[in-house]
Amino acid sequence: TAAPDRLTLRPIVDLIGDLGVTLVNGDSAAEPSLAFALQRAWLGLDAEWAGVQARVRFEAVSSTADGALMGVAGDSLLARFREASAGYVWAPWLAARAGLVPTLLQPALESAWGARTVGRVGVERFGLAAPTDLGATLEAWLPAGYGRLGVGVYNGGGYTDRELDLGKNVELALVLHPLAGVAGAEPLTLIAGGVLGTEGAAGSRADRAHGALAWAERRLGV
Repeated sequence: TAAPDRLTLRPIVDLIGDLGVTLVNGDSAAEPSLAFALQRAWLGLDAEWAGVQARVRFEAVSSTADGALMGVAGDSLLARFREASAGYVWAPWLAARAGLVPTLLQPALESAWGARTVGRVGVERFGLAAPTDLGATLEAWLPAGYGRLGVGVYNGGGYTDRELDLGKNVELALVLHPLAGVAGAEPLTLIAGGVLGTEGAAGSRADRAHGALAWAERRLGV
């Protein structure tokens, strides 16, 4: 579809909370421990005008690192930038974006899984991929809804860590719907790609390949 000629603004509010229950194994007298947690709290704004797009996302984060006992004002929740980017869309085939941008593979895996309320996808949880990073991306959409492919160049530290070496990370990603022309089979999704780059002050190699076969629809993600 053609880009709107008027300015459009879309506010974003995304909240995910849970109640955790901890049981002490082998101690029948111990009371279960109950704790509420805020998995995700986002506030953002999308803006678009004549193909020019801008996105800002703030997220709430605990002021203590894992295992720490004290942070800012105890353990207050702080707001930080998760995304701050601008770009241009050459509808309907091509889009470029720069700034603190979403990476290509991790958001695709999370979207295909469709169960972020349960927890983060494994590649993010184990530090193998970051959802956003400082850099630039270029994406192209395949015709007839068959998917998209993209390339990104980033600092490589993700949005939570400082860039410590001079190298840049290059990401290639393909999100393919091989049966897009078959009624009822459109959600079948193949995700493939990888990252070439370094990490840390020593510039250690951090090359990674990712792949997934998913059934990605709004009601079910497998």
